Amino acid sequence: VAFCAPTLSHANAVQAYRGAVDSFSTIPVGSPFKIALDCYWVVVLVSGTIVTIFIGLKFLSKLPEWTHIDTTDEIEPPGPSETAMTSSNLLSTAETMIQPFVSPAILQAQEAGALVLSQDVMGSPVFRRTRKVT
Repeated sequence: VAFCAPTLSHANAVQAYRGAVDSFSTIPVGSPFKIALDCYWVVVLVSGTIVTIFIGLKFLSKLPEWTHIDTTDEIEPPGPSETAMTSSNLLSTAETMIQPFVSPAILQAQEAGALVLSQDVMGSPVFRRTRKVT
């Protein structure tokens, strides 16, 4: 939609110019200049509006396709009981940073990526984990 905003801003500027010409000039109402200016303003306004509506509708129609995350080739992360912890994961350089225990659920969440709401083949919503979005 932002690509059409300059066109509609230009139509607004032409409208302001038309108001200035009507207020401060002595050009008669039926002159070719005022007729051309009015025609130009109407063409820019109508075409800018049509293009803005077209691009806005196209954006909204493509939005689900752009935001759908393909999780078909994702591997399910290991379960909490399969996540290995070693003492090297727990060591730190500072005394206050040493953690005596790190939950396997936290480790699994870090390995698993994000939980997203997707659609299956039939179109029904399903939750899946993906590493593609973090």
